[in-house]
Amino acid sequence: MTNSNVVHGLPINGKHNGRPAIEALAGGSFLASYWYARPGSNKIGKQVDQAIELVGEDEIFFLDNGAFTAFKNGISIADDAAYLDGYFDWAAGVLNRCPQAVAIIPDVIDGDTSDNRRMISEAVCSGIDTERLVPVWHLHEDFDYLEYLVENFNHIAIGSSGDYWKVNSEDWKCRIAKMFGFLDGLFEDDEFAAAYVKPRIHMLRGIAVMDAWEFDSADSVNIAVNHNAQKKRNEDLDAFRARVETKAKCGHGYADPKLGTIAEIAEEIAAWKLERIAESDAAPAEDNIIIFKAAA
Repeated sequence: MTNSNVVHGLPINGKHNGRPAIEALAGGSFLASYWYARPGSNKIGKQVDQAIELVGEDEIFFLDNGAFTAFKNGISIADDAAYLDGYFDWAAGVLNRCPQAVAIIPDVIDGDTSDNRRMISEAVCSGIDTERLVPVWHLHEDFDYLEYLVENFNHIAIGSSGDYWKVNSEDWKCRIAKMFGFLDGLFEDDEFAAAYVKPRIHMLRGIAVMDAWEFDSADSVNIAVNHNAQKKRNEDLDAFRARVETKAKCGHGYADPKLGTIAEIAEEIAAWKLERIAESDAAPAEDNIIIFKAAA
């Protein structure tokens, strides 16, 4: 997983060697939330501008819609037209200045597939290039919807939700294993693999589990929140960053011993695929919404 991106959430406060701490993350990847950049609550200051200058050439800058933070505060952004318009305008401005930036489509964390399909339609109508939009697939949502996202987007963010809310719980790990098994199965089909490019998979709030799974990227605010505490433990920001990023990039995927061996997981996934095929053959096809991205 050496080509993966370890994404550091902003804002990061404080100093490092007499300079703003964010400069110690130069050459890396970033995530900035509109929740902290929105008018009247700009807690992120100039760090979006700084991140545009500091992001590495082969790294990524995620523009987050703030739905998770709003959700934790008992707020839904899905029907707040002013908030959504502000997010799309803000994201479009950053996208125009930063070729590494992509925008996460506003999502309904505890909603159903129809809710989030509606949010995709709104995002496409915002005028932002679909190639730079990132939908969120929530772990409680069905795999047919995940397949639709695979067919239409370059990146997919994974959100922990429902029974799989707690990252790295046993239920979460089983669901993630099935998700990767499903994705692998799609691209084992020669016709499907010839028609579509496998999207990059981003795990929201997931740096701590990157070493155990085949995520292309993951984010957290670990560095931003804890670097001052680590300094008191005689680990400066450079060393802290190096330790976090090295661990995240040194995994091999499907490697959690609590789930069993890789062979055991593969056997379980194979059995699950056969079950899904049987269910699919017996069920009526689900109507699809408009396809925004043509097959390659």
